[in-house]
Amino acid sequence: MKYSCRHILATYFSLLSVLTLVIFAPSAHDGSNVQLLSLRSSIGVPSVLATMLDYHSDTLQERVAGRLQKRLYSQGKQSPPLDKLAQAITQRQSLLSHKVRADIRSSNGDQHKVWDVSLHAYPLWIHPEFSLTDAVYTVDTSEIAKTIEAEIEPSIQAPVDVEVTGITLQKNITRVSTSGVAKKGQAIDIASASSDLKKALVEDVSGIEIQLLEKNGQLRNVSEIDLGKLELLASGKSDFTGSTYARAYNVRKALNEHVNNMYVAPGETFSFNSTLGGPVSERRGWKMAKVIFGGTELRPAPGGGICQASTTVYRAAVLAGFPVLERRSHSLYVSYYKKYGVGIDATIFPGVQDLTFVNDTGYPVIIQAYNDGNEAYVNVYGTSDGRTVDLQGPYFSSNYPDSLFIDGRRVARNEVAWTQTVQYPNGRTEESIIVSRYHELPSYVRTEFALAE
Repeated sequence: MKYSCRHILATYFSLLSVLTLVIFAPSAHDGSNVQLLSLRSSIGVPSVLATMLDYHSDTLQERVAGRLQKRLYSQGKQSPPLDKLAQAITQRQSLLSHKVRADIRSSNGDQHKVWDVSLHAYPLWIHPEFSLTDAVYTVDTSEIAKTIEAEIEPSIQAPVDVEVTGITLQKNITRVSTSGVAKKGQAIDIASASSDLKKALVEDVSGIEIQLLEKNGQLRNVSEIDLGKLELLASGKSDFTGSTYARAYNVRKALNEHVNNMYVAPGETFSFNSTLGGPVSERRGWKMAKVIFGGTELRPAPGGGICQASTTVYRAAVLAGFPVLERRSHSLYVSYYKKYGVGIDATIFPGVQDLTFVNDTGYPVIIQAYNDGNEAYVNVYGTSDGRTVDLQGPYFSSNYPDSLFIDGRRVARNEVAWTQTVQYPNGRTEESIIVSRYHELPSYVRTEFALAE
């Protein structure tokens, strides 16, 4: 085979270029090997000689850049310049060293979980973005979101949603049939958490805080009865920690068997005593626990502790802004009612004292009740008419505002007072004063809340 002069000269200049690169490559210690690799690529150095040149690369990044470029070419992909690839590899190595301590907290501020995060532990979070002219590694929020869904979300107590399947009438008591009890829970804002984690990892921030969101359980009406929107209008809450076994049993029985799933039609008056469905006796399953008699005497009686349930219902009614027709505070100060609303309590005694209020929303109301350990909950569901409720307090003889008068007088030493303001969408405002008068109010209660202020 004959070669033309042109072929010989081309071969000569190619070999001369290669020899020049080989001779000067070892002397390049300032990152110029990247330029050398780029020049090698541009002049089309044969693969055998290319391997020789790779041997003279000064840094790991430069050698990795060369191998990465080969891989891109072998996959039929375009590659940015080798110096850009080397810079991107250096950037990726830096990202892999970044660590973040994520403090995940519940909606009430309590610590839920500490999550130690690093890109070394989650390398799939690092995403390459290559073009013909540039190369960079970024942190991918979509990959972070997938990890949160798989590793964090299962540890969070989600809200419980239930279905309303119908209405039943039992012994003149109207109740709804449901698939269970709706309960509040928590959720994580995955998009926000992913964005915050990405920012912290990119900027090499040592720690961040992720706040969980409180979400209410929902009632979904699957019956053929029009029940309105069934929004959560208000929640009452109380704590019965420290109760005897018998008292705690009665509290749970009252909530779960009697108050739960009560239906209150528009304009109807709710009666707590009617929810009990008959006499409070041992024969009907109530246990003996202490009850207040004669205003000052404590002695065992069937159903002691039911007032914990009536108090929780009352707190829900107050926060919903329902007009309360009948309510009386306990004659003795009861420590069980201090938490979540000291002074907002309601005693009942079938045939003597009841707790009643009117559903004046114009829509049906469903009351759900349950206990979570020693915490009692009463949730009121219905259709909001736009009213808002503002509750201020507690007020004692030592801290009441100048504007507060109770039938023309000031708050007495044995009283606890609150002010309730209900604002209706038509501009009407209803202001009420909630007063609980006890035989004696322990001084430590006033001191405790004064310190809290």
